Amino acid sequence: MPDFLITTKTSADLVAAAKQVLRDYQHGDRSPMLDGTIFDKASGLGYCQKNIRQLLATVAFGNEWAWGEASCCATSTWQRLTAHAWHRYSLAEAQPGDLIYMSTAGGLCHTCNQKPGHVGMVLTLNPIILWQNTSYQGKGLCAIPLRDEQVNRLRGLYRMFPLAGSTGPVPFRGIVHANQFLQCNATIESGVLRVDARPFAEGLGHTVHAEHLADQGKVYVD
Repeated sequence: MPDFLITTKTSADLVAAAKQVLRDYQHGDRSPMLDGTIFDKASGLGYCQKNIRQLLATVAFGNEWAWGEASCCATSTWQRLTAHAWHRYSLAEAQPGDLIYMSTAGGLCHTCNQKPGHVGMVLTLNPIILWQNTSYQGKGLCAIPLRDEQVNRLRGLYRMFPLAGSTGPVPFRGIVHANQFLQCNATIESGVLRVDARPFAEGLGHTVHAEHLADQGKVYVD
């Protein structure tokens, strides 16, 4: 992995990667690999968030835990997305590539001891087909329509990458550095990377001194 990762990937790249992994799986590869990431739990049940972490790794992060919101289960990840103010889209606003989070009724995550929830990725619209790892009918990795009972458990949709052809800032919250995700409001505007200076510098191990900003108009970094 490079020291810094700034990407111009779009939701279309996420969808293309998902289709390739699913195609390989359906053709008999129980642990498909894409761009160095092995989907080792594709045939397992209850690994929805792991498969999503791995999908994001193939497209942008290289490591499934490098994404700043990566967590043990869908519920824990959704909580991180909410805490960090990621924009929540409604089902009516769904676009291919969106991650769709929902609650679950039973079982507990072995790591956080919460009900694990469920996550899939919107593969197509009309009808909405979800790329997902699910224990439903023992399917594992699959692409099946969003069910009515899942809609009733909906928590929200979240867009990891901009839509193809969209304009404006790229909606990233940070930069990958040495396998850590720097939460610094990173955006790319007209080809220029813009970040919040303090979390960016501190994430690189520097100390920021802002006490002279009012009288000197300067911030010192050491």
